[in-house]
Amino acid sequence: MFTTEINRREFMKASASGGMDRRSFIKSSLLLSAASACCSFLTSLALASAAPKRILVLGGTLFLGPAIVESALAAGHTVTLFNRGVTNPTLFPNLEKLKGFRSGDPQDEDLSALSRRHFDVVVDVWPNDPAMVASAAEFLRDHAGHYLYVSSIAAYDSREFAKAGVEETAPMEPWNSSGRKYNRGKAESERRLHAILGERLTIVRPGPIKGTRDTTPDLLTWLLRAQRGGQHIAPGDGTDPVELGCERRGPVPGTGDRPLPLRHLQPDRKRDEFSGIPG
Repeated sequence: MFTTEINRREFMKASASGGMDRRSFIKSSLLLSAASACCSFLTSLALASAAPKRILVLGGTLFLGPAIVESALAAGHTVTLFNRGVTNPTLFPNLEKLKGFRSGDPQDEDLSALSRRHFDVVVDVWPNDPAMVASAAEFLRDHAGHYLYVSSIAAYDSREFAKAGVEETAPMEPWNSSGRKYNRGKAESERRLHAILGERLTIVRPGPIKGTRDTTPDLLTWLLRAQRGGQHIAPGDGTDPVELGCERRGPVPGTGDRPLPLRHLQPDRKRDEFSGIPG
């Protein structure tokens, strides 16, 4: 029985030692690193450890998708994009692009461009509509060797967020709860995918992802305010556990995989790095 939610430390050790066979690669996959937007160098390492794959990326031209595509291409894999051809249509001009439309209503979607194709891996990057997620998985079930879905830590039961060290086995947000639609949608999408795909499914649950092509203002607002110096408001009471990573370079030096109290992360403007980080 393979584990479908990947522990990052175990993945790093296995990929670095060459201890992944072909099936394990597809299940663990370089796409774990890209999807967590933390360690692109680990992504390339894991990709290079297996024979080239035919990878279908659903979407692939907005934010997280391009990072996955670029990592896969750098390792010699063949990537096909499936999307509407609307978002950044000139991106990746040399890739095969199949046009269609996804929807939670089977009568309102067009997946016909995929009907005669087969891929080693399908990557579903963004949706949180369970009907839309399940519809594509049902259609592609017999057209893919393995399926990877980028979920979110938001899929965990909201009551778990008050606890440090939440693991993959923690309860998920119920579909009929009063939680946010996004949270409930990601959790329910996972449940439906498990029912459709079984062991041919890998799920990754990243936290907030920031980096190249990110257009949301939240992180930028914080960075600009911190740049001005002085005291300013931060969430929580300073004891909330956080884990820092870099989209391209991996964990922030000195932090490893350890969650740190927020109060330790005080920018040292003279050295342009974080101070107060133990170890």
